[in-house]
Amino acid sequence: MAAMFISNIGRNAFFAGMAWIALVETNSLQAVALLLLVSSLAEFLSSGVSGYLADIFSKRRFALVSDIGRSAVLLATGLLEAAGLGVWVLFLSMAIYSAFDRGYLTAMQAMIPRLVGKDGVVAVNSASYLMMQSGNFVGALLVGWLLHTVPRGTALAMLSGIFVMSGVAILFHREAGYAGFQPLTEPAPSWRQAVAWRNVTEHRLLMVTICYSAILAVGVLINTLLSGYVLKELQGSSVLFGRLESGWALGSVAICLCLAIGIGAGLAGRGLLRHLAGSGLALLALLLLSHPILSFAMFVLLGAFYNACRVAVDVEIQRAVPLNLIGRAKGTVQTIATGFGLLIYALVAVVTEFVSASTVFGAYGLFIIVVSCVLALVIRRNPRDGCTEADIHVE
Repeated sequence: MAAMFISNIGRNAFFAGMAWIALVETNSLQAVALLLLVSSLAEFLSSGVSGYLADIFSKRRFALVSDIGRSAVLLATGLLEAAGLGVWVLFLSMAIYSAFDRGYLTAMQAMIPRLVGKDGVVAVNSASYLMMQSGNFVGALLVGWLLHTVPRGTALAMLSGIFVMSGVAILFHREAGYAGFQPLTEPAPSWRQAVAWRNVTEHRLLMVTICYSAILAVGVLINTLLSGYVLKELQGSSVLFGRLESGWALGSVAICLCLAIGIGAGLAGRGLLRHLAGSGLALLALLLLSHPILSFAMFVLLGAFYNACRVAVDVEIQRAVPLNLIGRAKGTVQTIATGFGLLIYALVAVVTEFVSASTVFGAYGLFIIVVSCVLALVIRRNPRDGCTEADIHVE
């Protein structure tokens, strides 16, 4: 948990800092969007490989190597930025960093069921997401202070130390299994299994993959359209933008805290599809109720539903997949979901020339409501066709 908290301080500081530096150096929002696209593309290309490596190597050591890689990337980026070599450094750094970042996250998530067993994954995943959200909050404050007080290159170089501390926290963790843990042995898997459809079908993760793809795209929409929604439709300033971001964070922390301490067991039991449909309703409300206070309330709900879905997806993968296959299963699901996110990026780039941000929010909200209803009907009529009610519930 300490490593996840420290790591996410650095993660959020890096992404926020890179976006700010790109905007300052290019004076173009398109450059920021392109930077985020580069990150998503790198994640798409590296997810399968990361899952494969997490299965064939020690997950603890893989996470440690990923931390070393992230630290080295930030240090090099800071030095190159200080040397004034141009904005291309930011894009190259974002691509390499995102690949190491995906490796770290995959290894840490695949480690959870080994440590606590499949019965303890709900609380531990919830606590993990709580640490991530808390780290994000601290990271945002830290990078703002650094960029205000020291040169940009120096700020990035200083952030590299955070991943050194994260790596030290991992070093102090023993990779021991829970009581009754039996290590699995198998021949080294073929690299062709890194991203294979069988990783989804054999473990009945089709519905989980669809839901994960749909909810991940909600984050894509918020990241790309929120600033335009605040400025053009709510006629707000950076203050309102920060309030809506804080609403998302408030909902995220609240749901993760509830799940981590057990209060949210009933909330989780409502099922992944209901969380997905709730996200759709909140997005639709942003179109129908264009008011700062109501928008804040919807962003609280969005943060809660989004993180409840993320926790439920990780729990289902960890429960449904044998320990020695979790990395590959997660890598395949992540690749599919990130590919869908790239498609959403492309669609947003086209349609925002003609329609408002709230219209995009509402249209996508309606889309995922329909998807949730269709999937619920499919499960009810064909409970053996790829998924059952148990496959999409966190009990």
